[in-house]
Amino acid sequence: MSPDGSTIVYSSCQFALDQRLLTPFELEDIDLYIDTWGPWRHYEIATVDVGGGGPRRLTNNNRVENYPMWSPDGTQIAFLSTEEYHLAENTFSAQVLYTMDEDGSNVRDIASSEKIDAISYLVPSPPVWSLDGQLLAFLAYESTSAKKRKILYVIGADGTDLRRIAEVTGTASWSPDSERLAFPKITGEYYSSLYVSDSYGADARPVTPSGNTTMPNSRIFQVYWSPDGSEILFIATDQDIRDPDPAYVKRPWQYPHLASVYLIKSDGSELRTLVNELRTGGHGLPYTIAAWSPDSSQIAVRTDWESVFGLIVISRDGSEIVTW
Repeated sequence: MSPDGSTIVYSSCQFALDQRLLTPFELEDIDLYIDTWGPWRHYEIATVDVGGGGPRRLTNNNRVENYPMWSPDGTQIAFLSTEEYHLAENTFSAQVLYTMDEDGSNVRDIASSEKIDAISYLVPSPPVWSLDGQLLAFLAYESTSAKKRKILYVIGADGTDLRRIAEVTGTASWSPDSERLAFPKITGEYYSSLYVSDSYGADARPVTPSGNTTMPNSRIFQVYWSPDGSEILFIATDQDIRDPDPAYVKRPWQYPHLASVYLIKSDGSELRTLVNELRTGGHGLPYTIAAWSPDSSQIAVRTDWESVFGLIVISRDGSEIVTW
């Protein structure tokens, strides 16, 4: 949703030839529909007004482009793209982080695996704008190690001043003043703790120390700073996540099936559990996401159980939970 609430940006696989919308069966007939992951569907970025009207196609090429995110002022859109020569790999492995103007013009290459030697490819997850619109946080896999390492990077919205922040297990979140960054930093072979740093990763400090008595040996997947800046919401599991199979990372539905939703003060005090043992056994924990209401009074959590999505709305003090 755009910041002013008027427009939705999304990625669609229905654009295939000459602006005509094709069904999956029609795509299959012309050898563009290969499997359910859809690399050959040629995902494109489009917008549509909330009040109605047809979609406006912003990209038109032979790449897979998705995870579009509005800039805080609504004038730009950041998104990930898989270059054409990678499509035959039959998986979405993004090579480029782009930004463009809201009408699809002025496309800019902000970060890519070709520009940054250490990056093998970008993690398929939404880039995160700082609230002042000056910085973008994104995840990438590094090519400098035999082990697959998920690294949090920060870069200027103009493509300058790249910073490597830390090895992480999930997404990052900006403070409302854009001066601090919260992220789940790896603190053990399989586990992570919530850390807070300045906007470029300096002065990083743990908010939830590894091995504390409240949530020992946890792995954090999603992080969300409250709009009022006082608390940080995160989704984590303390189930055993060890798996010797290197293909594990490619099968998100095999992630642990139980998670909890936590709140903690940004200074590390008053850790609270809002929802305990939330079931996530559909597509997996990375698909269990949350969002704050603008006034910080409520939290919405999208659940995922046996491939059926649901929605839970929780009051900030945990006193009321509504399930949709």
